[in-house]
Amino acid sequence: MGREPDGWAKEWLQKMRDSGSKGLTVEKNGKNHYVYWASTKWVPGENRRKKLTEYIGILEPPGNLVISTEIDVEKMNPKAIAAAHIDVERYRKRPEEVMDYRIKGAMQVFELACRDFIPFLRECFPDTCDDLLMLAMSRLAGRGRLCQAGRWFLKQDNVMCLHPHCDPDALSLALKIAGGAKDAQDRFFESLRTPGKKMATDLTVCFSKGQSFLIKKGYNRFKLSCGQFNIALICGLDDKLPQALKTLAGNVKEGAITDILHEMDIGRECILVMDRGYFSEDIMQELHSDGYRFIIPVRRNSPLYDSLKIVEPKGFNFRGDSVMYSIGEGFGYNAYRFENQNQRNKELVEMMWTETSDEDQDMEPCFIDDSPYTLDGDPSKAGNLILVTNLNEDPKELYTMFKMRCSVEECYDSAKTVMNADSTYLRDNLSIMGFNLVTFLALRMYMAMELWIAGREMTAKYTPLDILFEYSSVVSITTQSRVMPQTVPANVRKIEQDLGLGLYPGP
Repeated sequence: MGREPDGWAKEWLQKMRDSGSKGLTVEKNGKNHYVYWASTKWVPGENRRKKLTEYIGILEPPGNLVISTEIDVEKMNPKAIAAAHIDVERYRKRPEEVMDYRIKGAMQVFELACRDFIPFLRECFPDTCDDLLMLAMSRLAGRGRLCQAGRWFLKQDNVMCLHPHCDPDALSLALKIAGGAKDAQDRFFESLRTPGKKMATDLTVCFSKGQSFLIKKGYNRFKLSCGQFNIALICGLDDKLPQALKTLAGNVKEGAITDILHEMDIGRECILVMDRGYFSEDIMQELHSDGYRFIIPVRRNSPLYDSLKIVEPKGFNFRGDSVMYSIGEGFGYNAYRFENQNQRNKELVEMMWTETSDEDQDMEPCFIDDSPYTLDGDPSKAGNLILVTNLNEDPKELYTMFKMRCSVEECYDSAKTVMNADSTYLRDNLSIMGFNLVTFLALRMYMAMELWIAGREMTAKYTPLDILFEYSSVVSITTQSRVMPQTVPANVRKIEQDLGLGLYPGP
């Protein structure tokens, strides 16, 4: 309850009344004196008077009225404003001016995606770590060019407390330094090795219009003679993440894989799951003599398909498909022939062509029910796969390891299409090797996001780029007086619920 005000407060109130101010009252509560304006209003329908009260502020000795900052002059009674002599323009609430606007959500996704390798990267590249991370993130955001990356980063909320260079010349120097630090790269890749012993390795061609010693007019499956360099990538089949990358000259062929494995220090305890490009007796003999364990698929035109047949009906279930198999010998090693029944039916349907007359040869072939047809291809090889290996493993385990190899193919496809690894105009070796190191970091983050999505069986609904786009709607806004509280949009809440990333816990 309010108490009787002190004498100096009574004197101030009397002066205000003498000057014409009506309705002011002073109440003492504790040590403070609070000023109110009070009046009444006749309510015709109720035939009574309604009491009106407005809080004005605090009265300080010897008689200074401090207007409350919480009052809204737009809603106050004009008589209260006049009685307290309030300067309306001074206390009129205006919209806060935005001083800074930063994208926060996407940076939080990046931080989560690279959390597992940041300590190793900072240890191996202490001077260029922030520059490399910023370039990798900007590459995923579609702003990977050196002249764009710095401007892109300045628009992001720096949740990771990075201090990268934003000048293109400084970033170019950082690429050269990182590209030339071969020992640091080897230590970094070694730190990413997982305890699993199954790895997929492959070479891929990246075309380039740059001019350097690495860029050659070499052999490629597209029969193109433009400048190119090669990327050797090693991907773990246990965690399905890229583990090492090496930049090679553009005229390197598959037969040089053993030299590459030596340089990348791949231990002999690993199982190398390779593609048909490495199907060669010489390559298999070299791998075996060097102590490597391998699984290599046979080309479809190999005579091994004629000598190794599936005789006994042995089989297993693989992801809902029935797979038959037989075991034999091929080129001095164990050979396993598999026949996926569902895949065989699909390939047979694709081989079906209706018989056409000579006049219809230029028409598109089609399959019509109850029509005579021929098979365009060898039906005995439909749905069939032969794996040659120096291992003596369970057939289902071998088949599963080879099917898991698709992770390295996804890595290559993402590196070329999403990270634009196939589009570089850099003109010296060190810059190209630094560029590919950035590609590896971006690829590692991208595949981590892929695993989030696949783990919740949401691959038909989201892609990593979808996640970055949606989370970019979470922003950090700074005004003249405060950092505005964060409001998470409904679309981000939906992704949080679907993927369970835990970046914004709560309802």
